[in-house]
Amino acid sequence: MSQANARRHMLDSQLATNSVHSESVLAALDIVEREKFVPEGNKKTAYVDDDIIAEEGSLILSPIVFGRMLEVAKIKPKDVVLDIGCSTGYSSSVLSYLCKKVVAVESTTKLVAAARSNIEKQGIENVTVIRNDLAKGGSATAHYDKIFINGQVEFVPEVILDQLKPNGKLITVMRVNEEGATPFIVTLSLDKKHVLSLQTHFQANATILSDFVHKKSFKF
Repeated sequence: MSQANARRHMLDSQLATNSVHSESVLAALDIVEREKFVPEGNKKTAYVDDDIIAEEGSLILSPIVFGRMLEVAKIKPKDVVLDIGCSTGYSSSVLSYLCKKVVAVESTTKLVAAARSNIEKQGIENVTVIRNDLAKGGSATAHYDKIFINGQVEFVPEVILDQLKPNGKLITVMRVNEEGATPFIVTLSLDKKHVLSLQTHFQANATILSDFVHKKSFKF
């Protein structure tokens, strides 16, 4: 199967049949060639519905989980989006077609360089890639309409929640009940009174990001 046919199969058979119906989301996923962002050994299976571990252990989410996250985000053309854990730039490239501006974050110089290079090759001009600890998000003084965390988290740091605008929304994957429960795609929404609310959407399996794991402590 050619990459173009594999991408069409992803859209028609994986996403459209799994509650991803937004025309703008499907169009963005059709434009961006996922195979251009994955390691050489993953290019033939770039559209299989699995997470891909890319350079330096970074994560590219599976098509269904990423597609559903985009669906529930309800991104508007005027939105400014923070993309945490952009890996080699795939998620940011897709987001760039849905919003006004993307600020993408990765934690190493090598990943930042890879993401910038891949995004530039796509001719995309509304994405800025910065280096920062993932658990710190973007600039502490900036605020965003939507925040994506690309992977499963055990918690969301307050410093990231503080970067949401009023009426902003954070989208990620996490367990919302007792330990061992199934993780869900969740949205954390901030209203005009700065009250935060959590909503669960779809069950989702995603690789856990080490930056968002509770540190274990010894008990005596």
